Amino acid sequence: MKPQMVMLEVRALDARKQPLKPDYKFPYVEIENMIFLKVPEDKMKAMVADGSVNILRDGLMQAADHSGTAFVKVPEVAAMIDQVMQEVQDTDPKELQQSDVMVKLAALRDEVLTNNLPTNKTFVLLPEHVRFLEVKEKWEEIKNPEQKKE
Repeated sequence: MKPQMVMLEVRALDARKQPLKPDYKFPYVEIENMIFLKVPEDKMKAMVADGSVNILRDGLMQAADHSGTAFVKVPEVAAMIDQVMQEVQDTDPKELQQSDVMVKLAALRDEVLTNNLPTNKTFVLLPEHVRFLEVKEKWEEIKNPEQKKE
């Protein structure tokens, strides 16, 4: 069985559940952690024109940062822990000092704290006339990199 990946296709619809024209393209596929913000069309155009839309995004991230919660990517943290464990395992027990392990753990802790994300949410700015979203699952086969080499 070939591995498959699911992607979400999201279409913005108006109050009559008709697709918006022109099509609104969503930049992200994760739906559970999305926060949709409706912005009046005239304000959206003005913000895009003068670049203040980036200030709004930065403000959202700053507000999330001040919430006191943070998120880290588990695979990255697990890889860092695995590296420390491997270094400890590779060191001769006679040469292994507790202070060396503490230094490695302190470095790991600092790395996690400095590279955390203020939120696991994705903020999507939408035109005000969007009323509904249609979501469809699209399954795609993941190509095996080993098959390409043949």
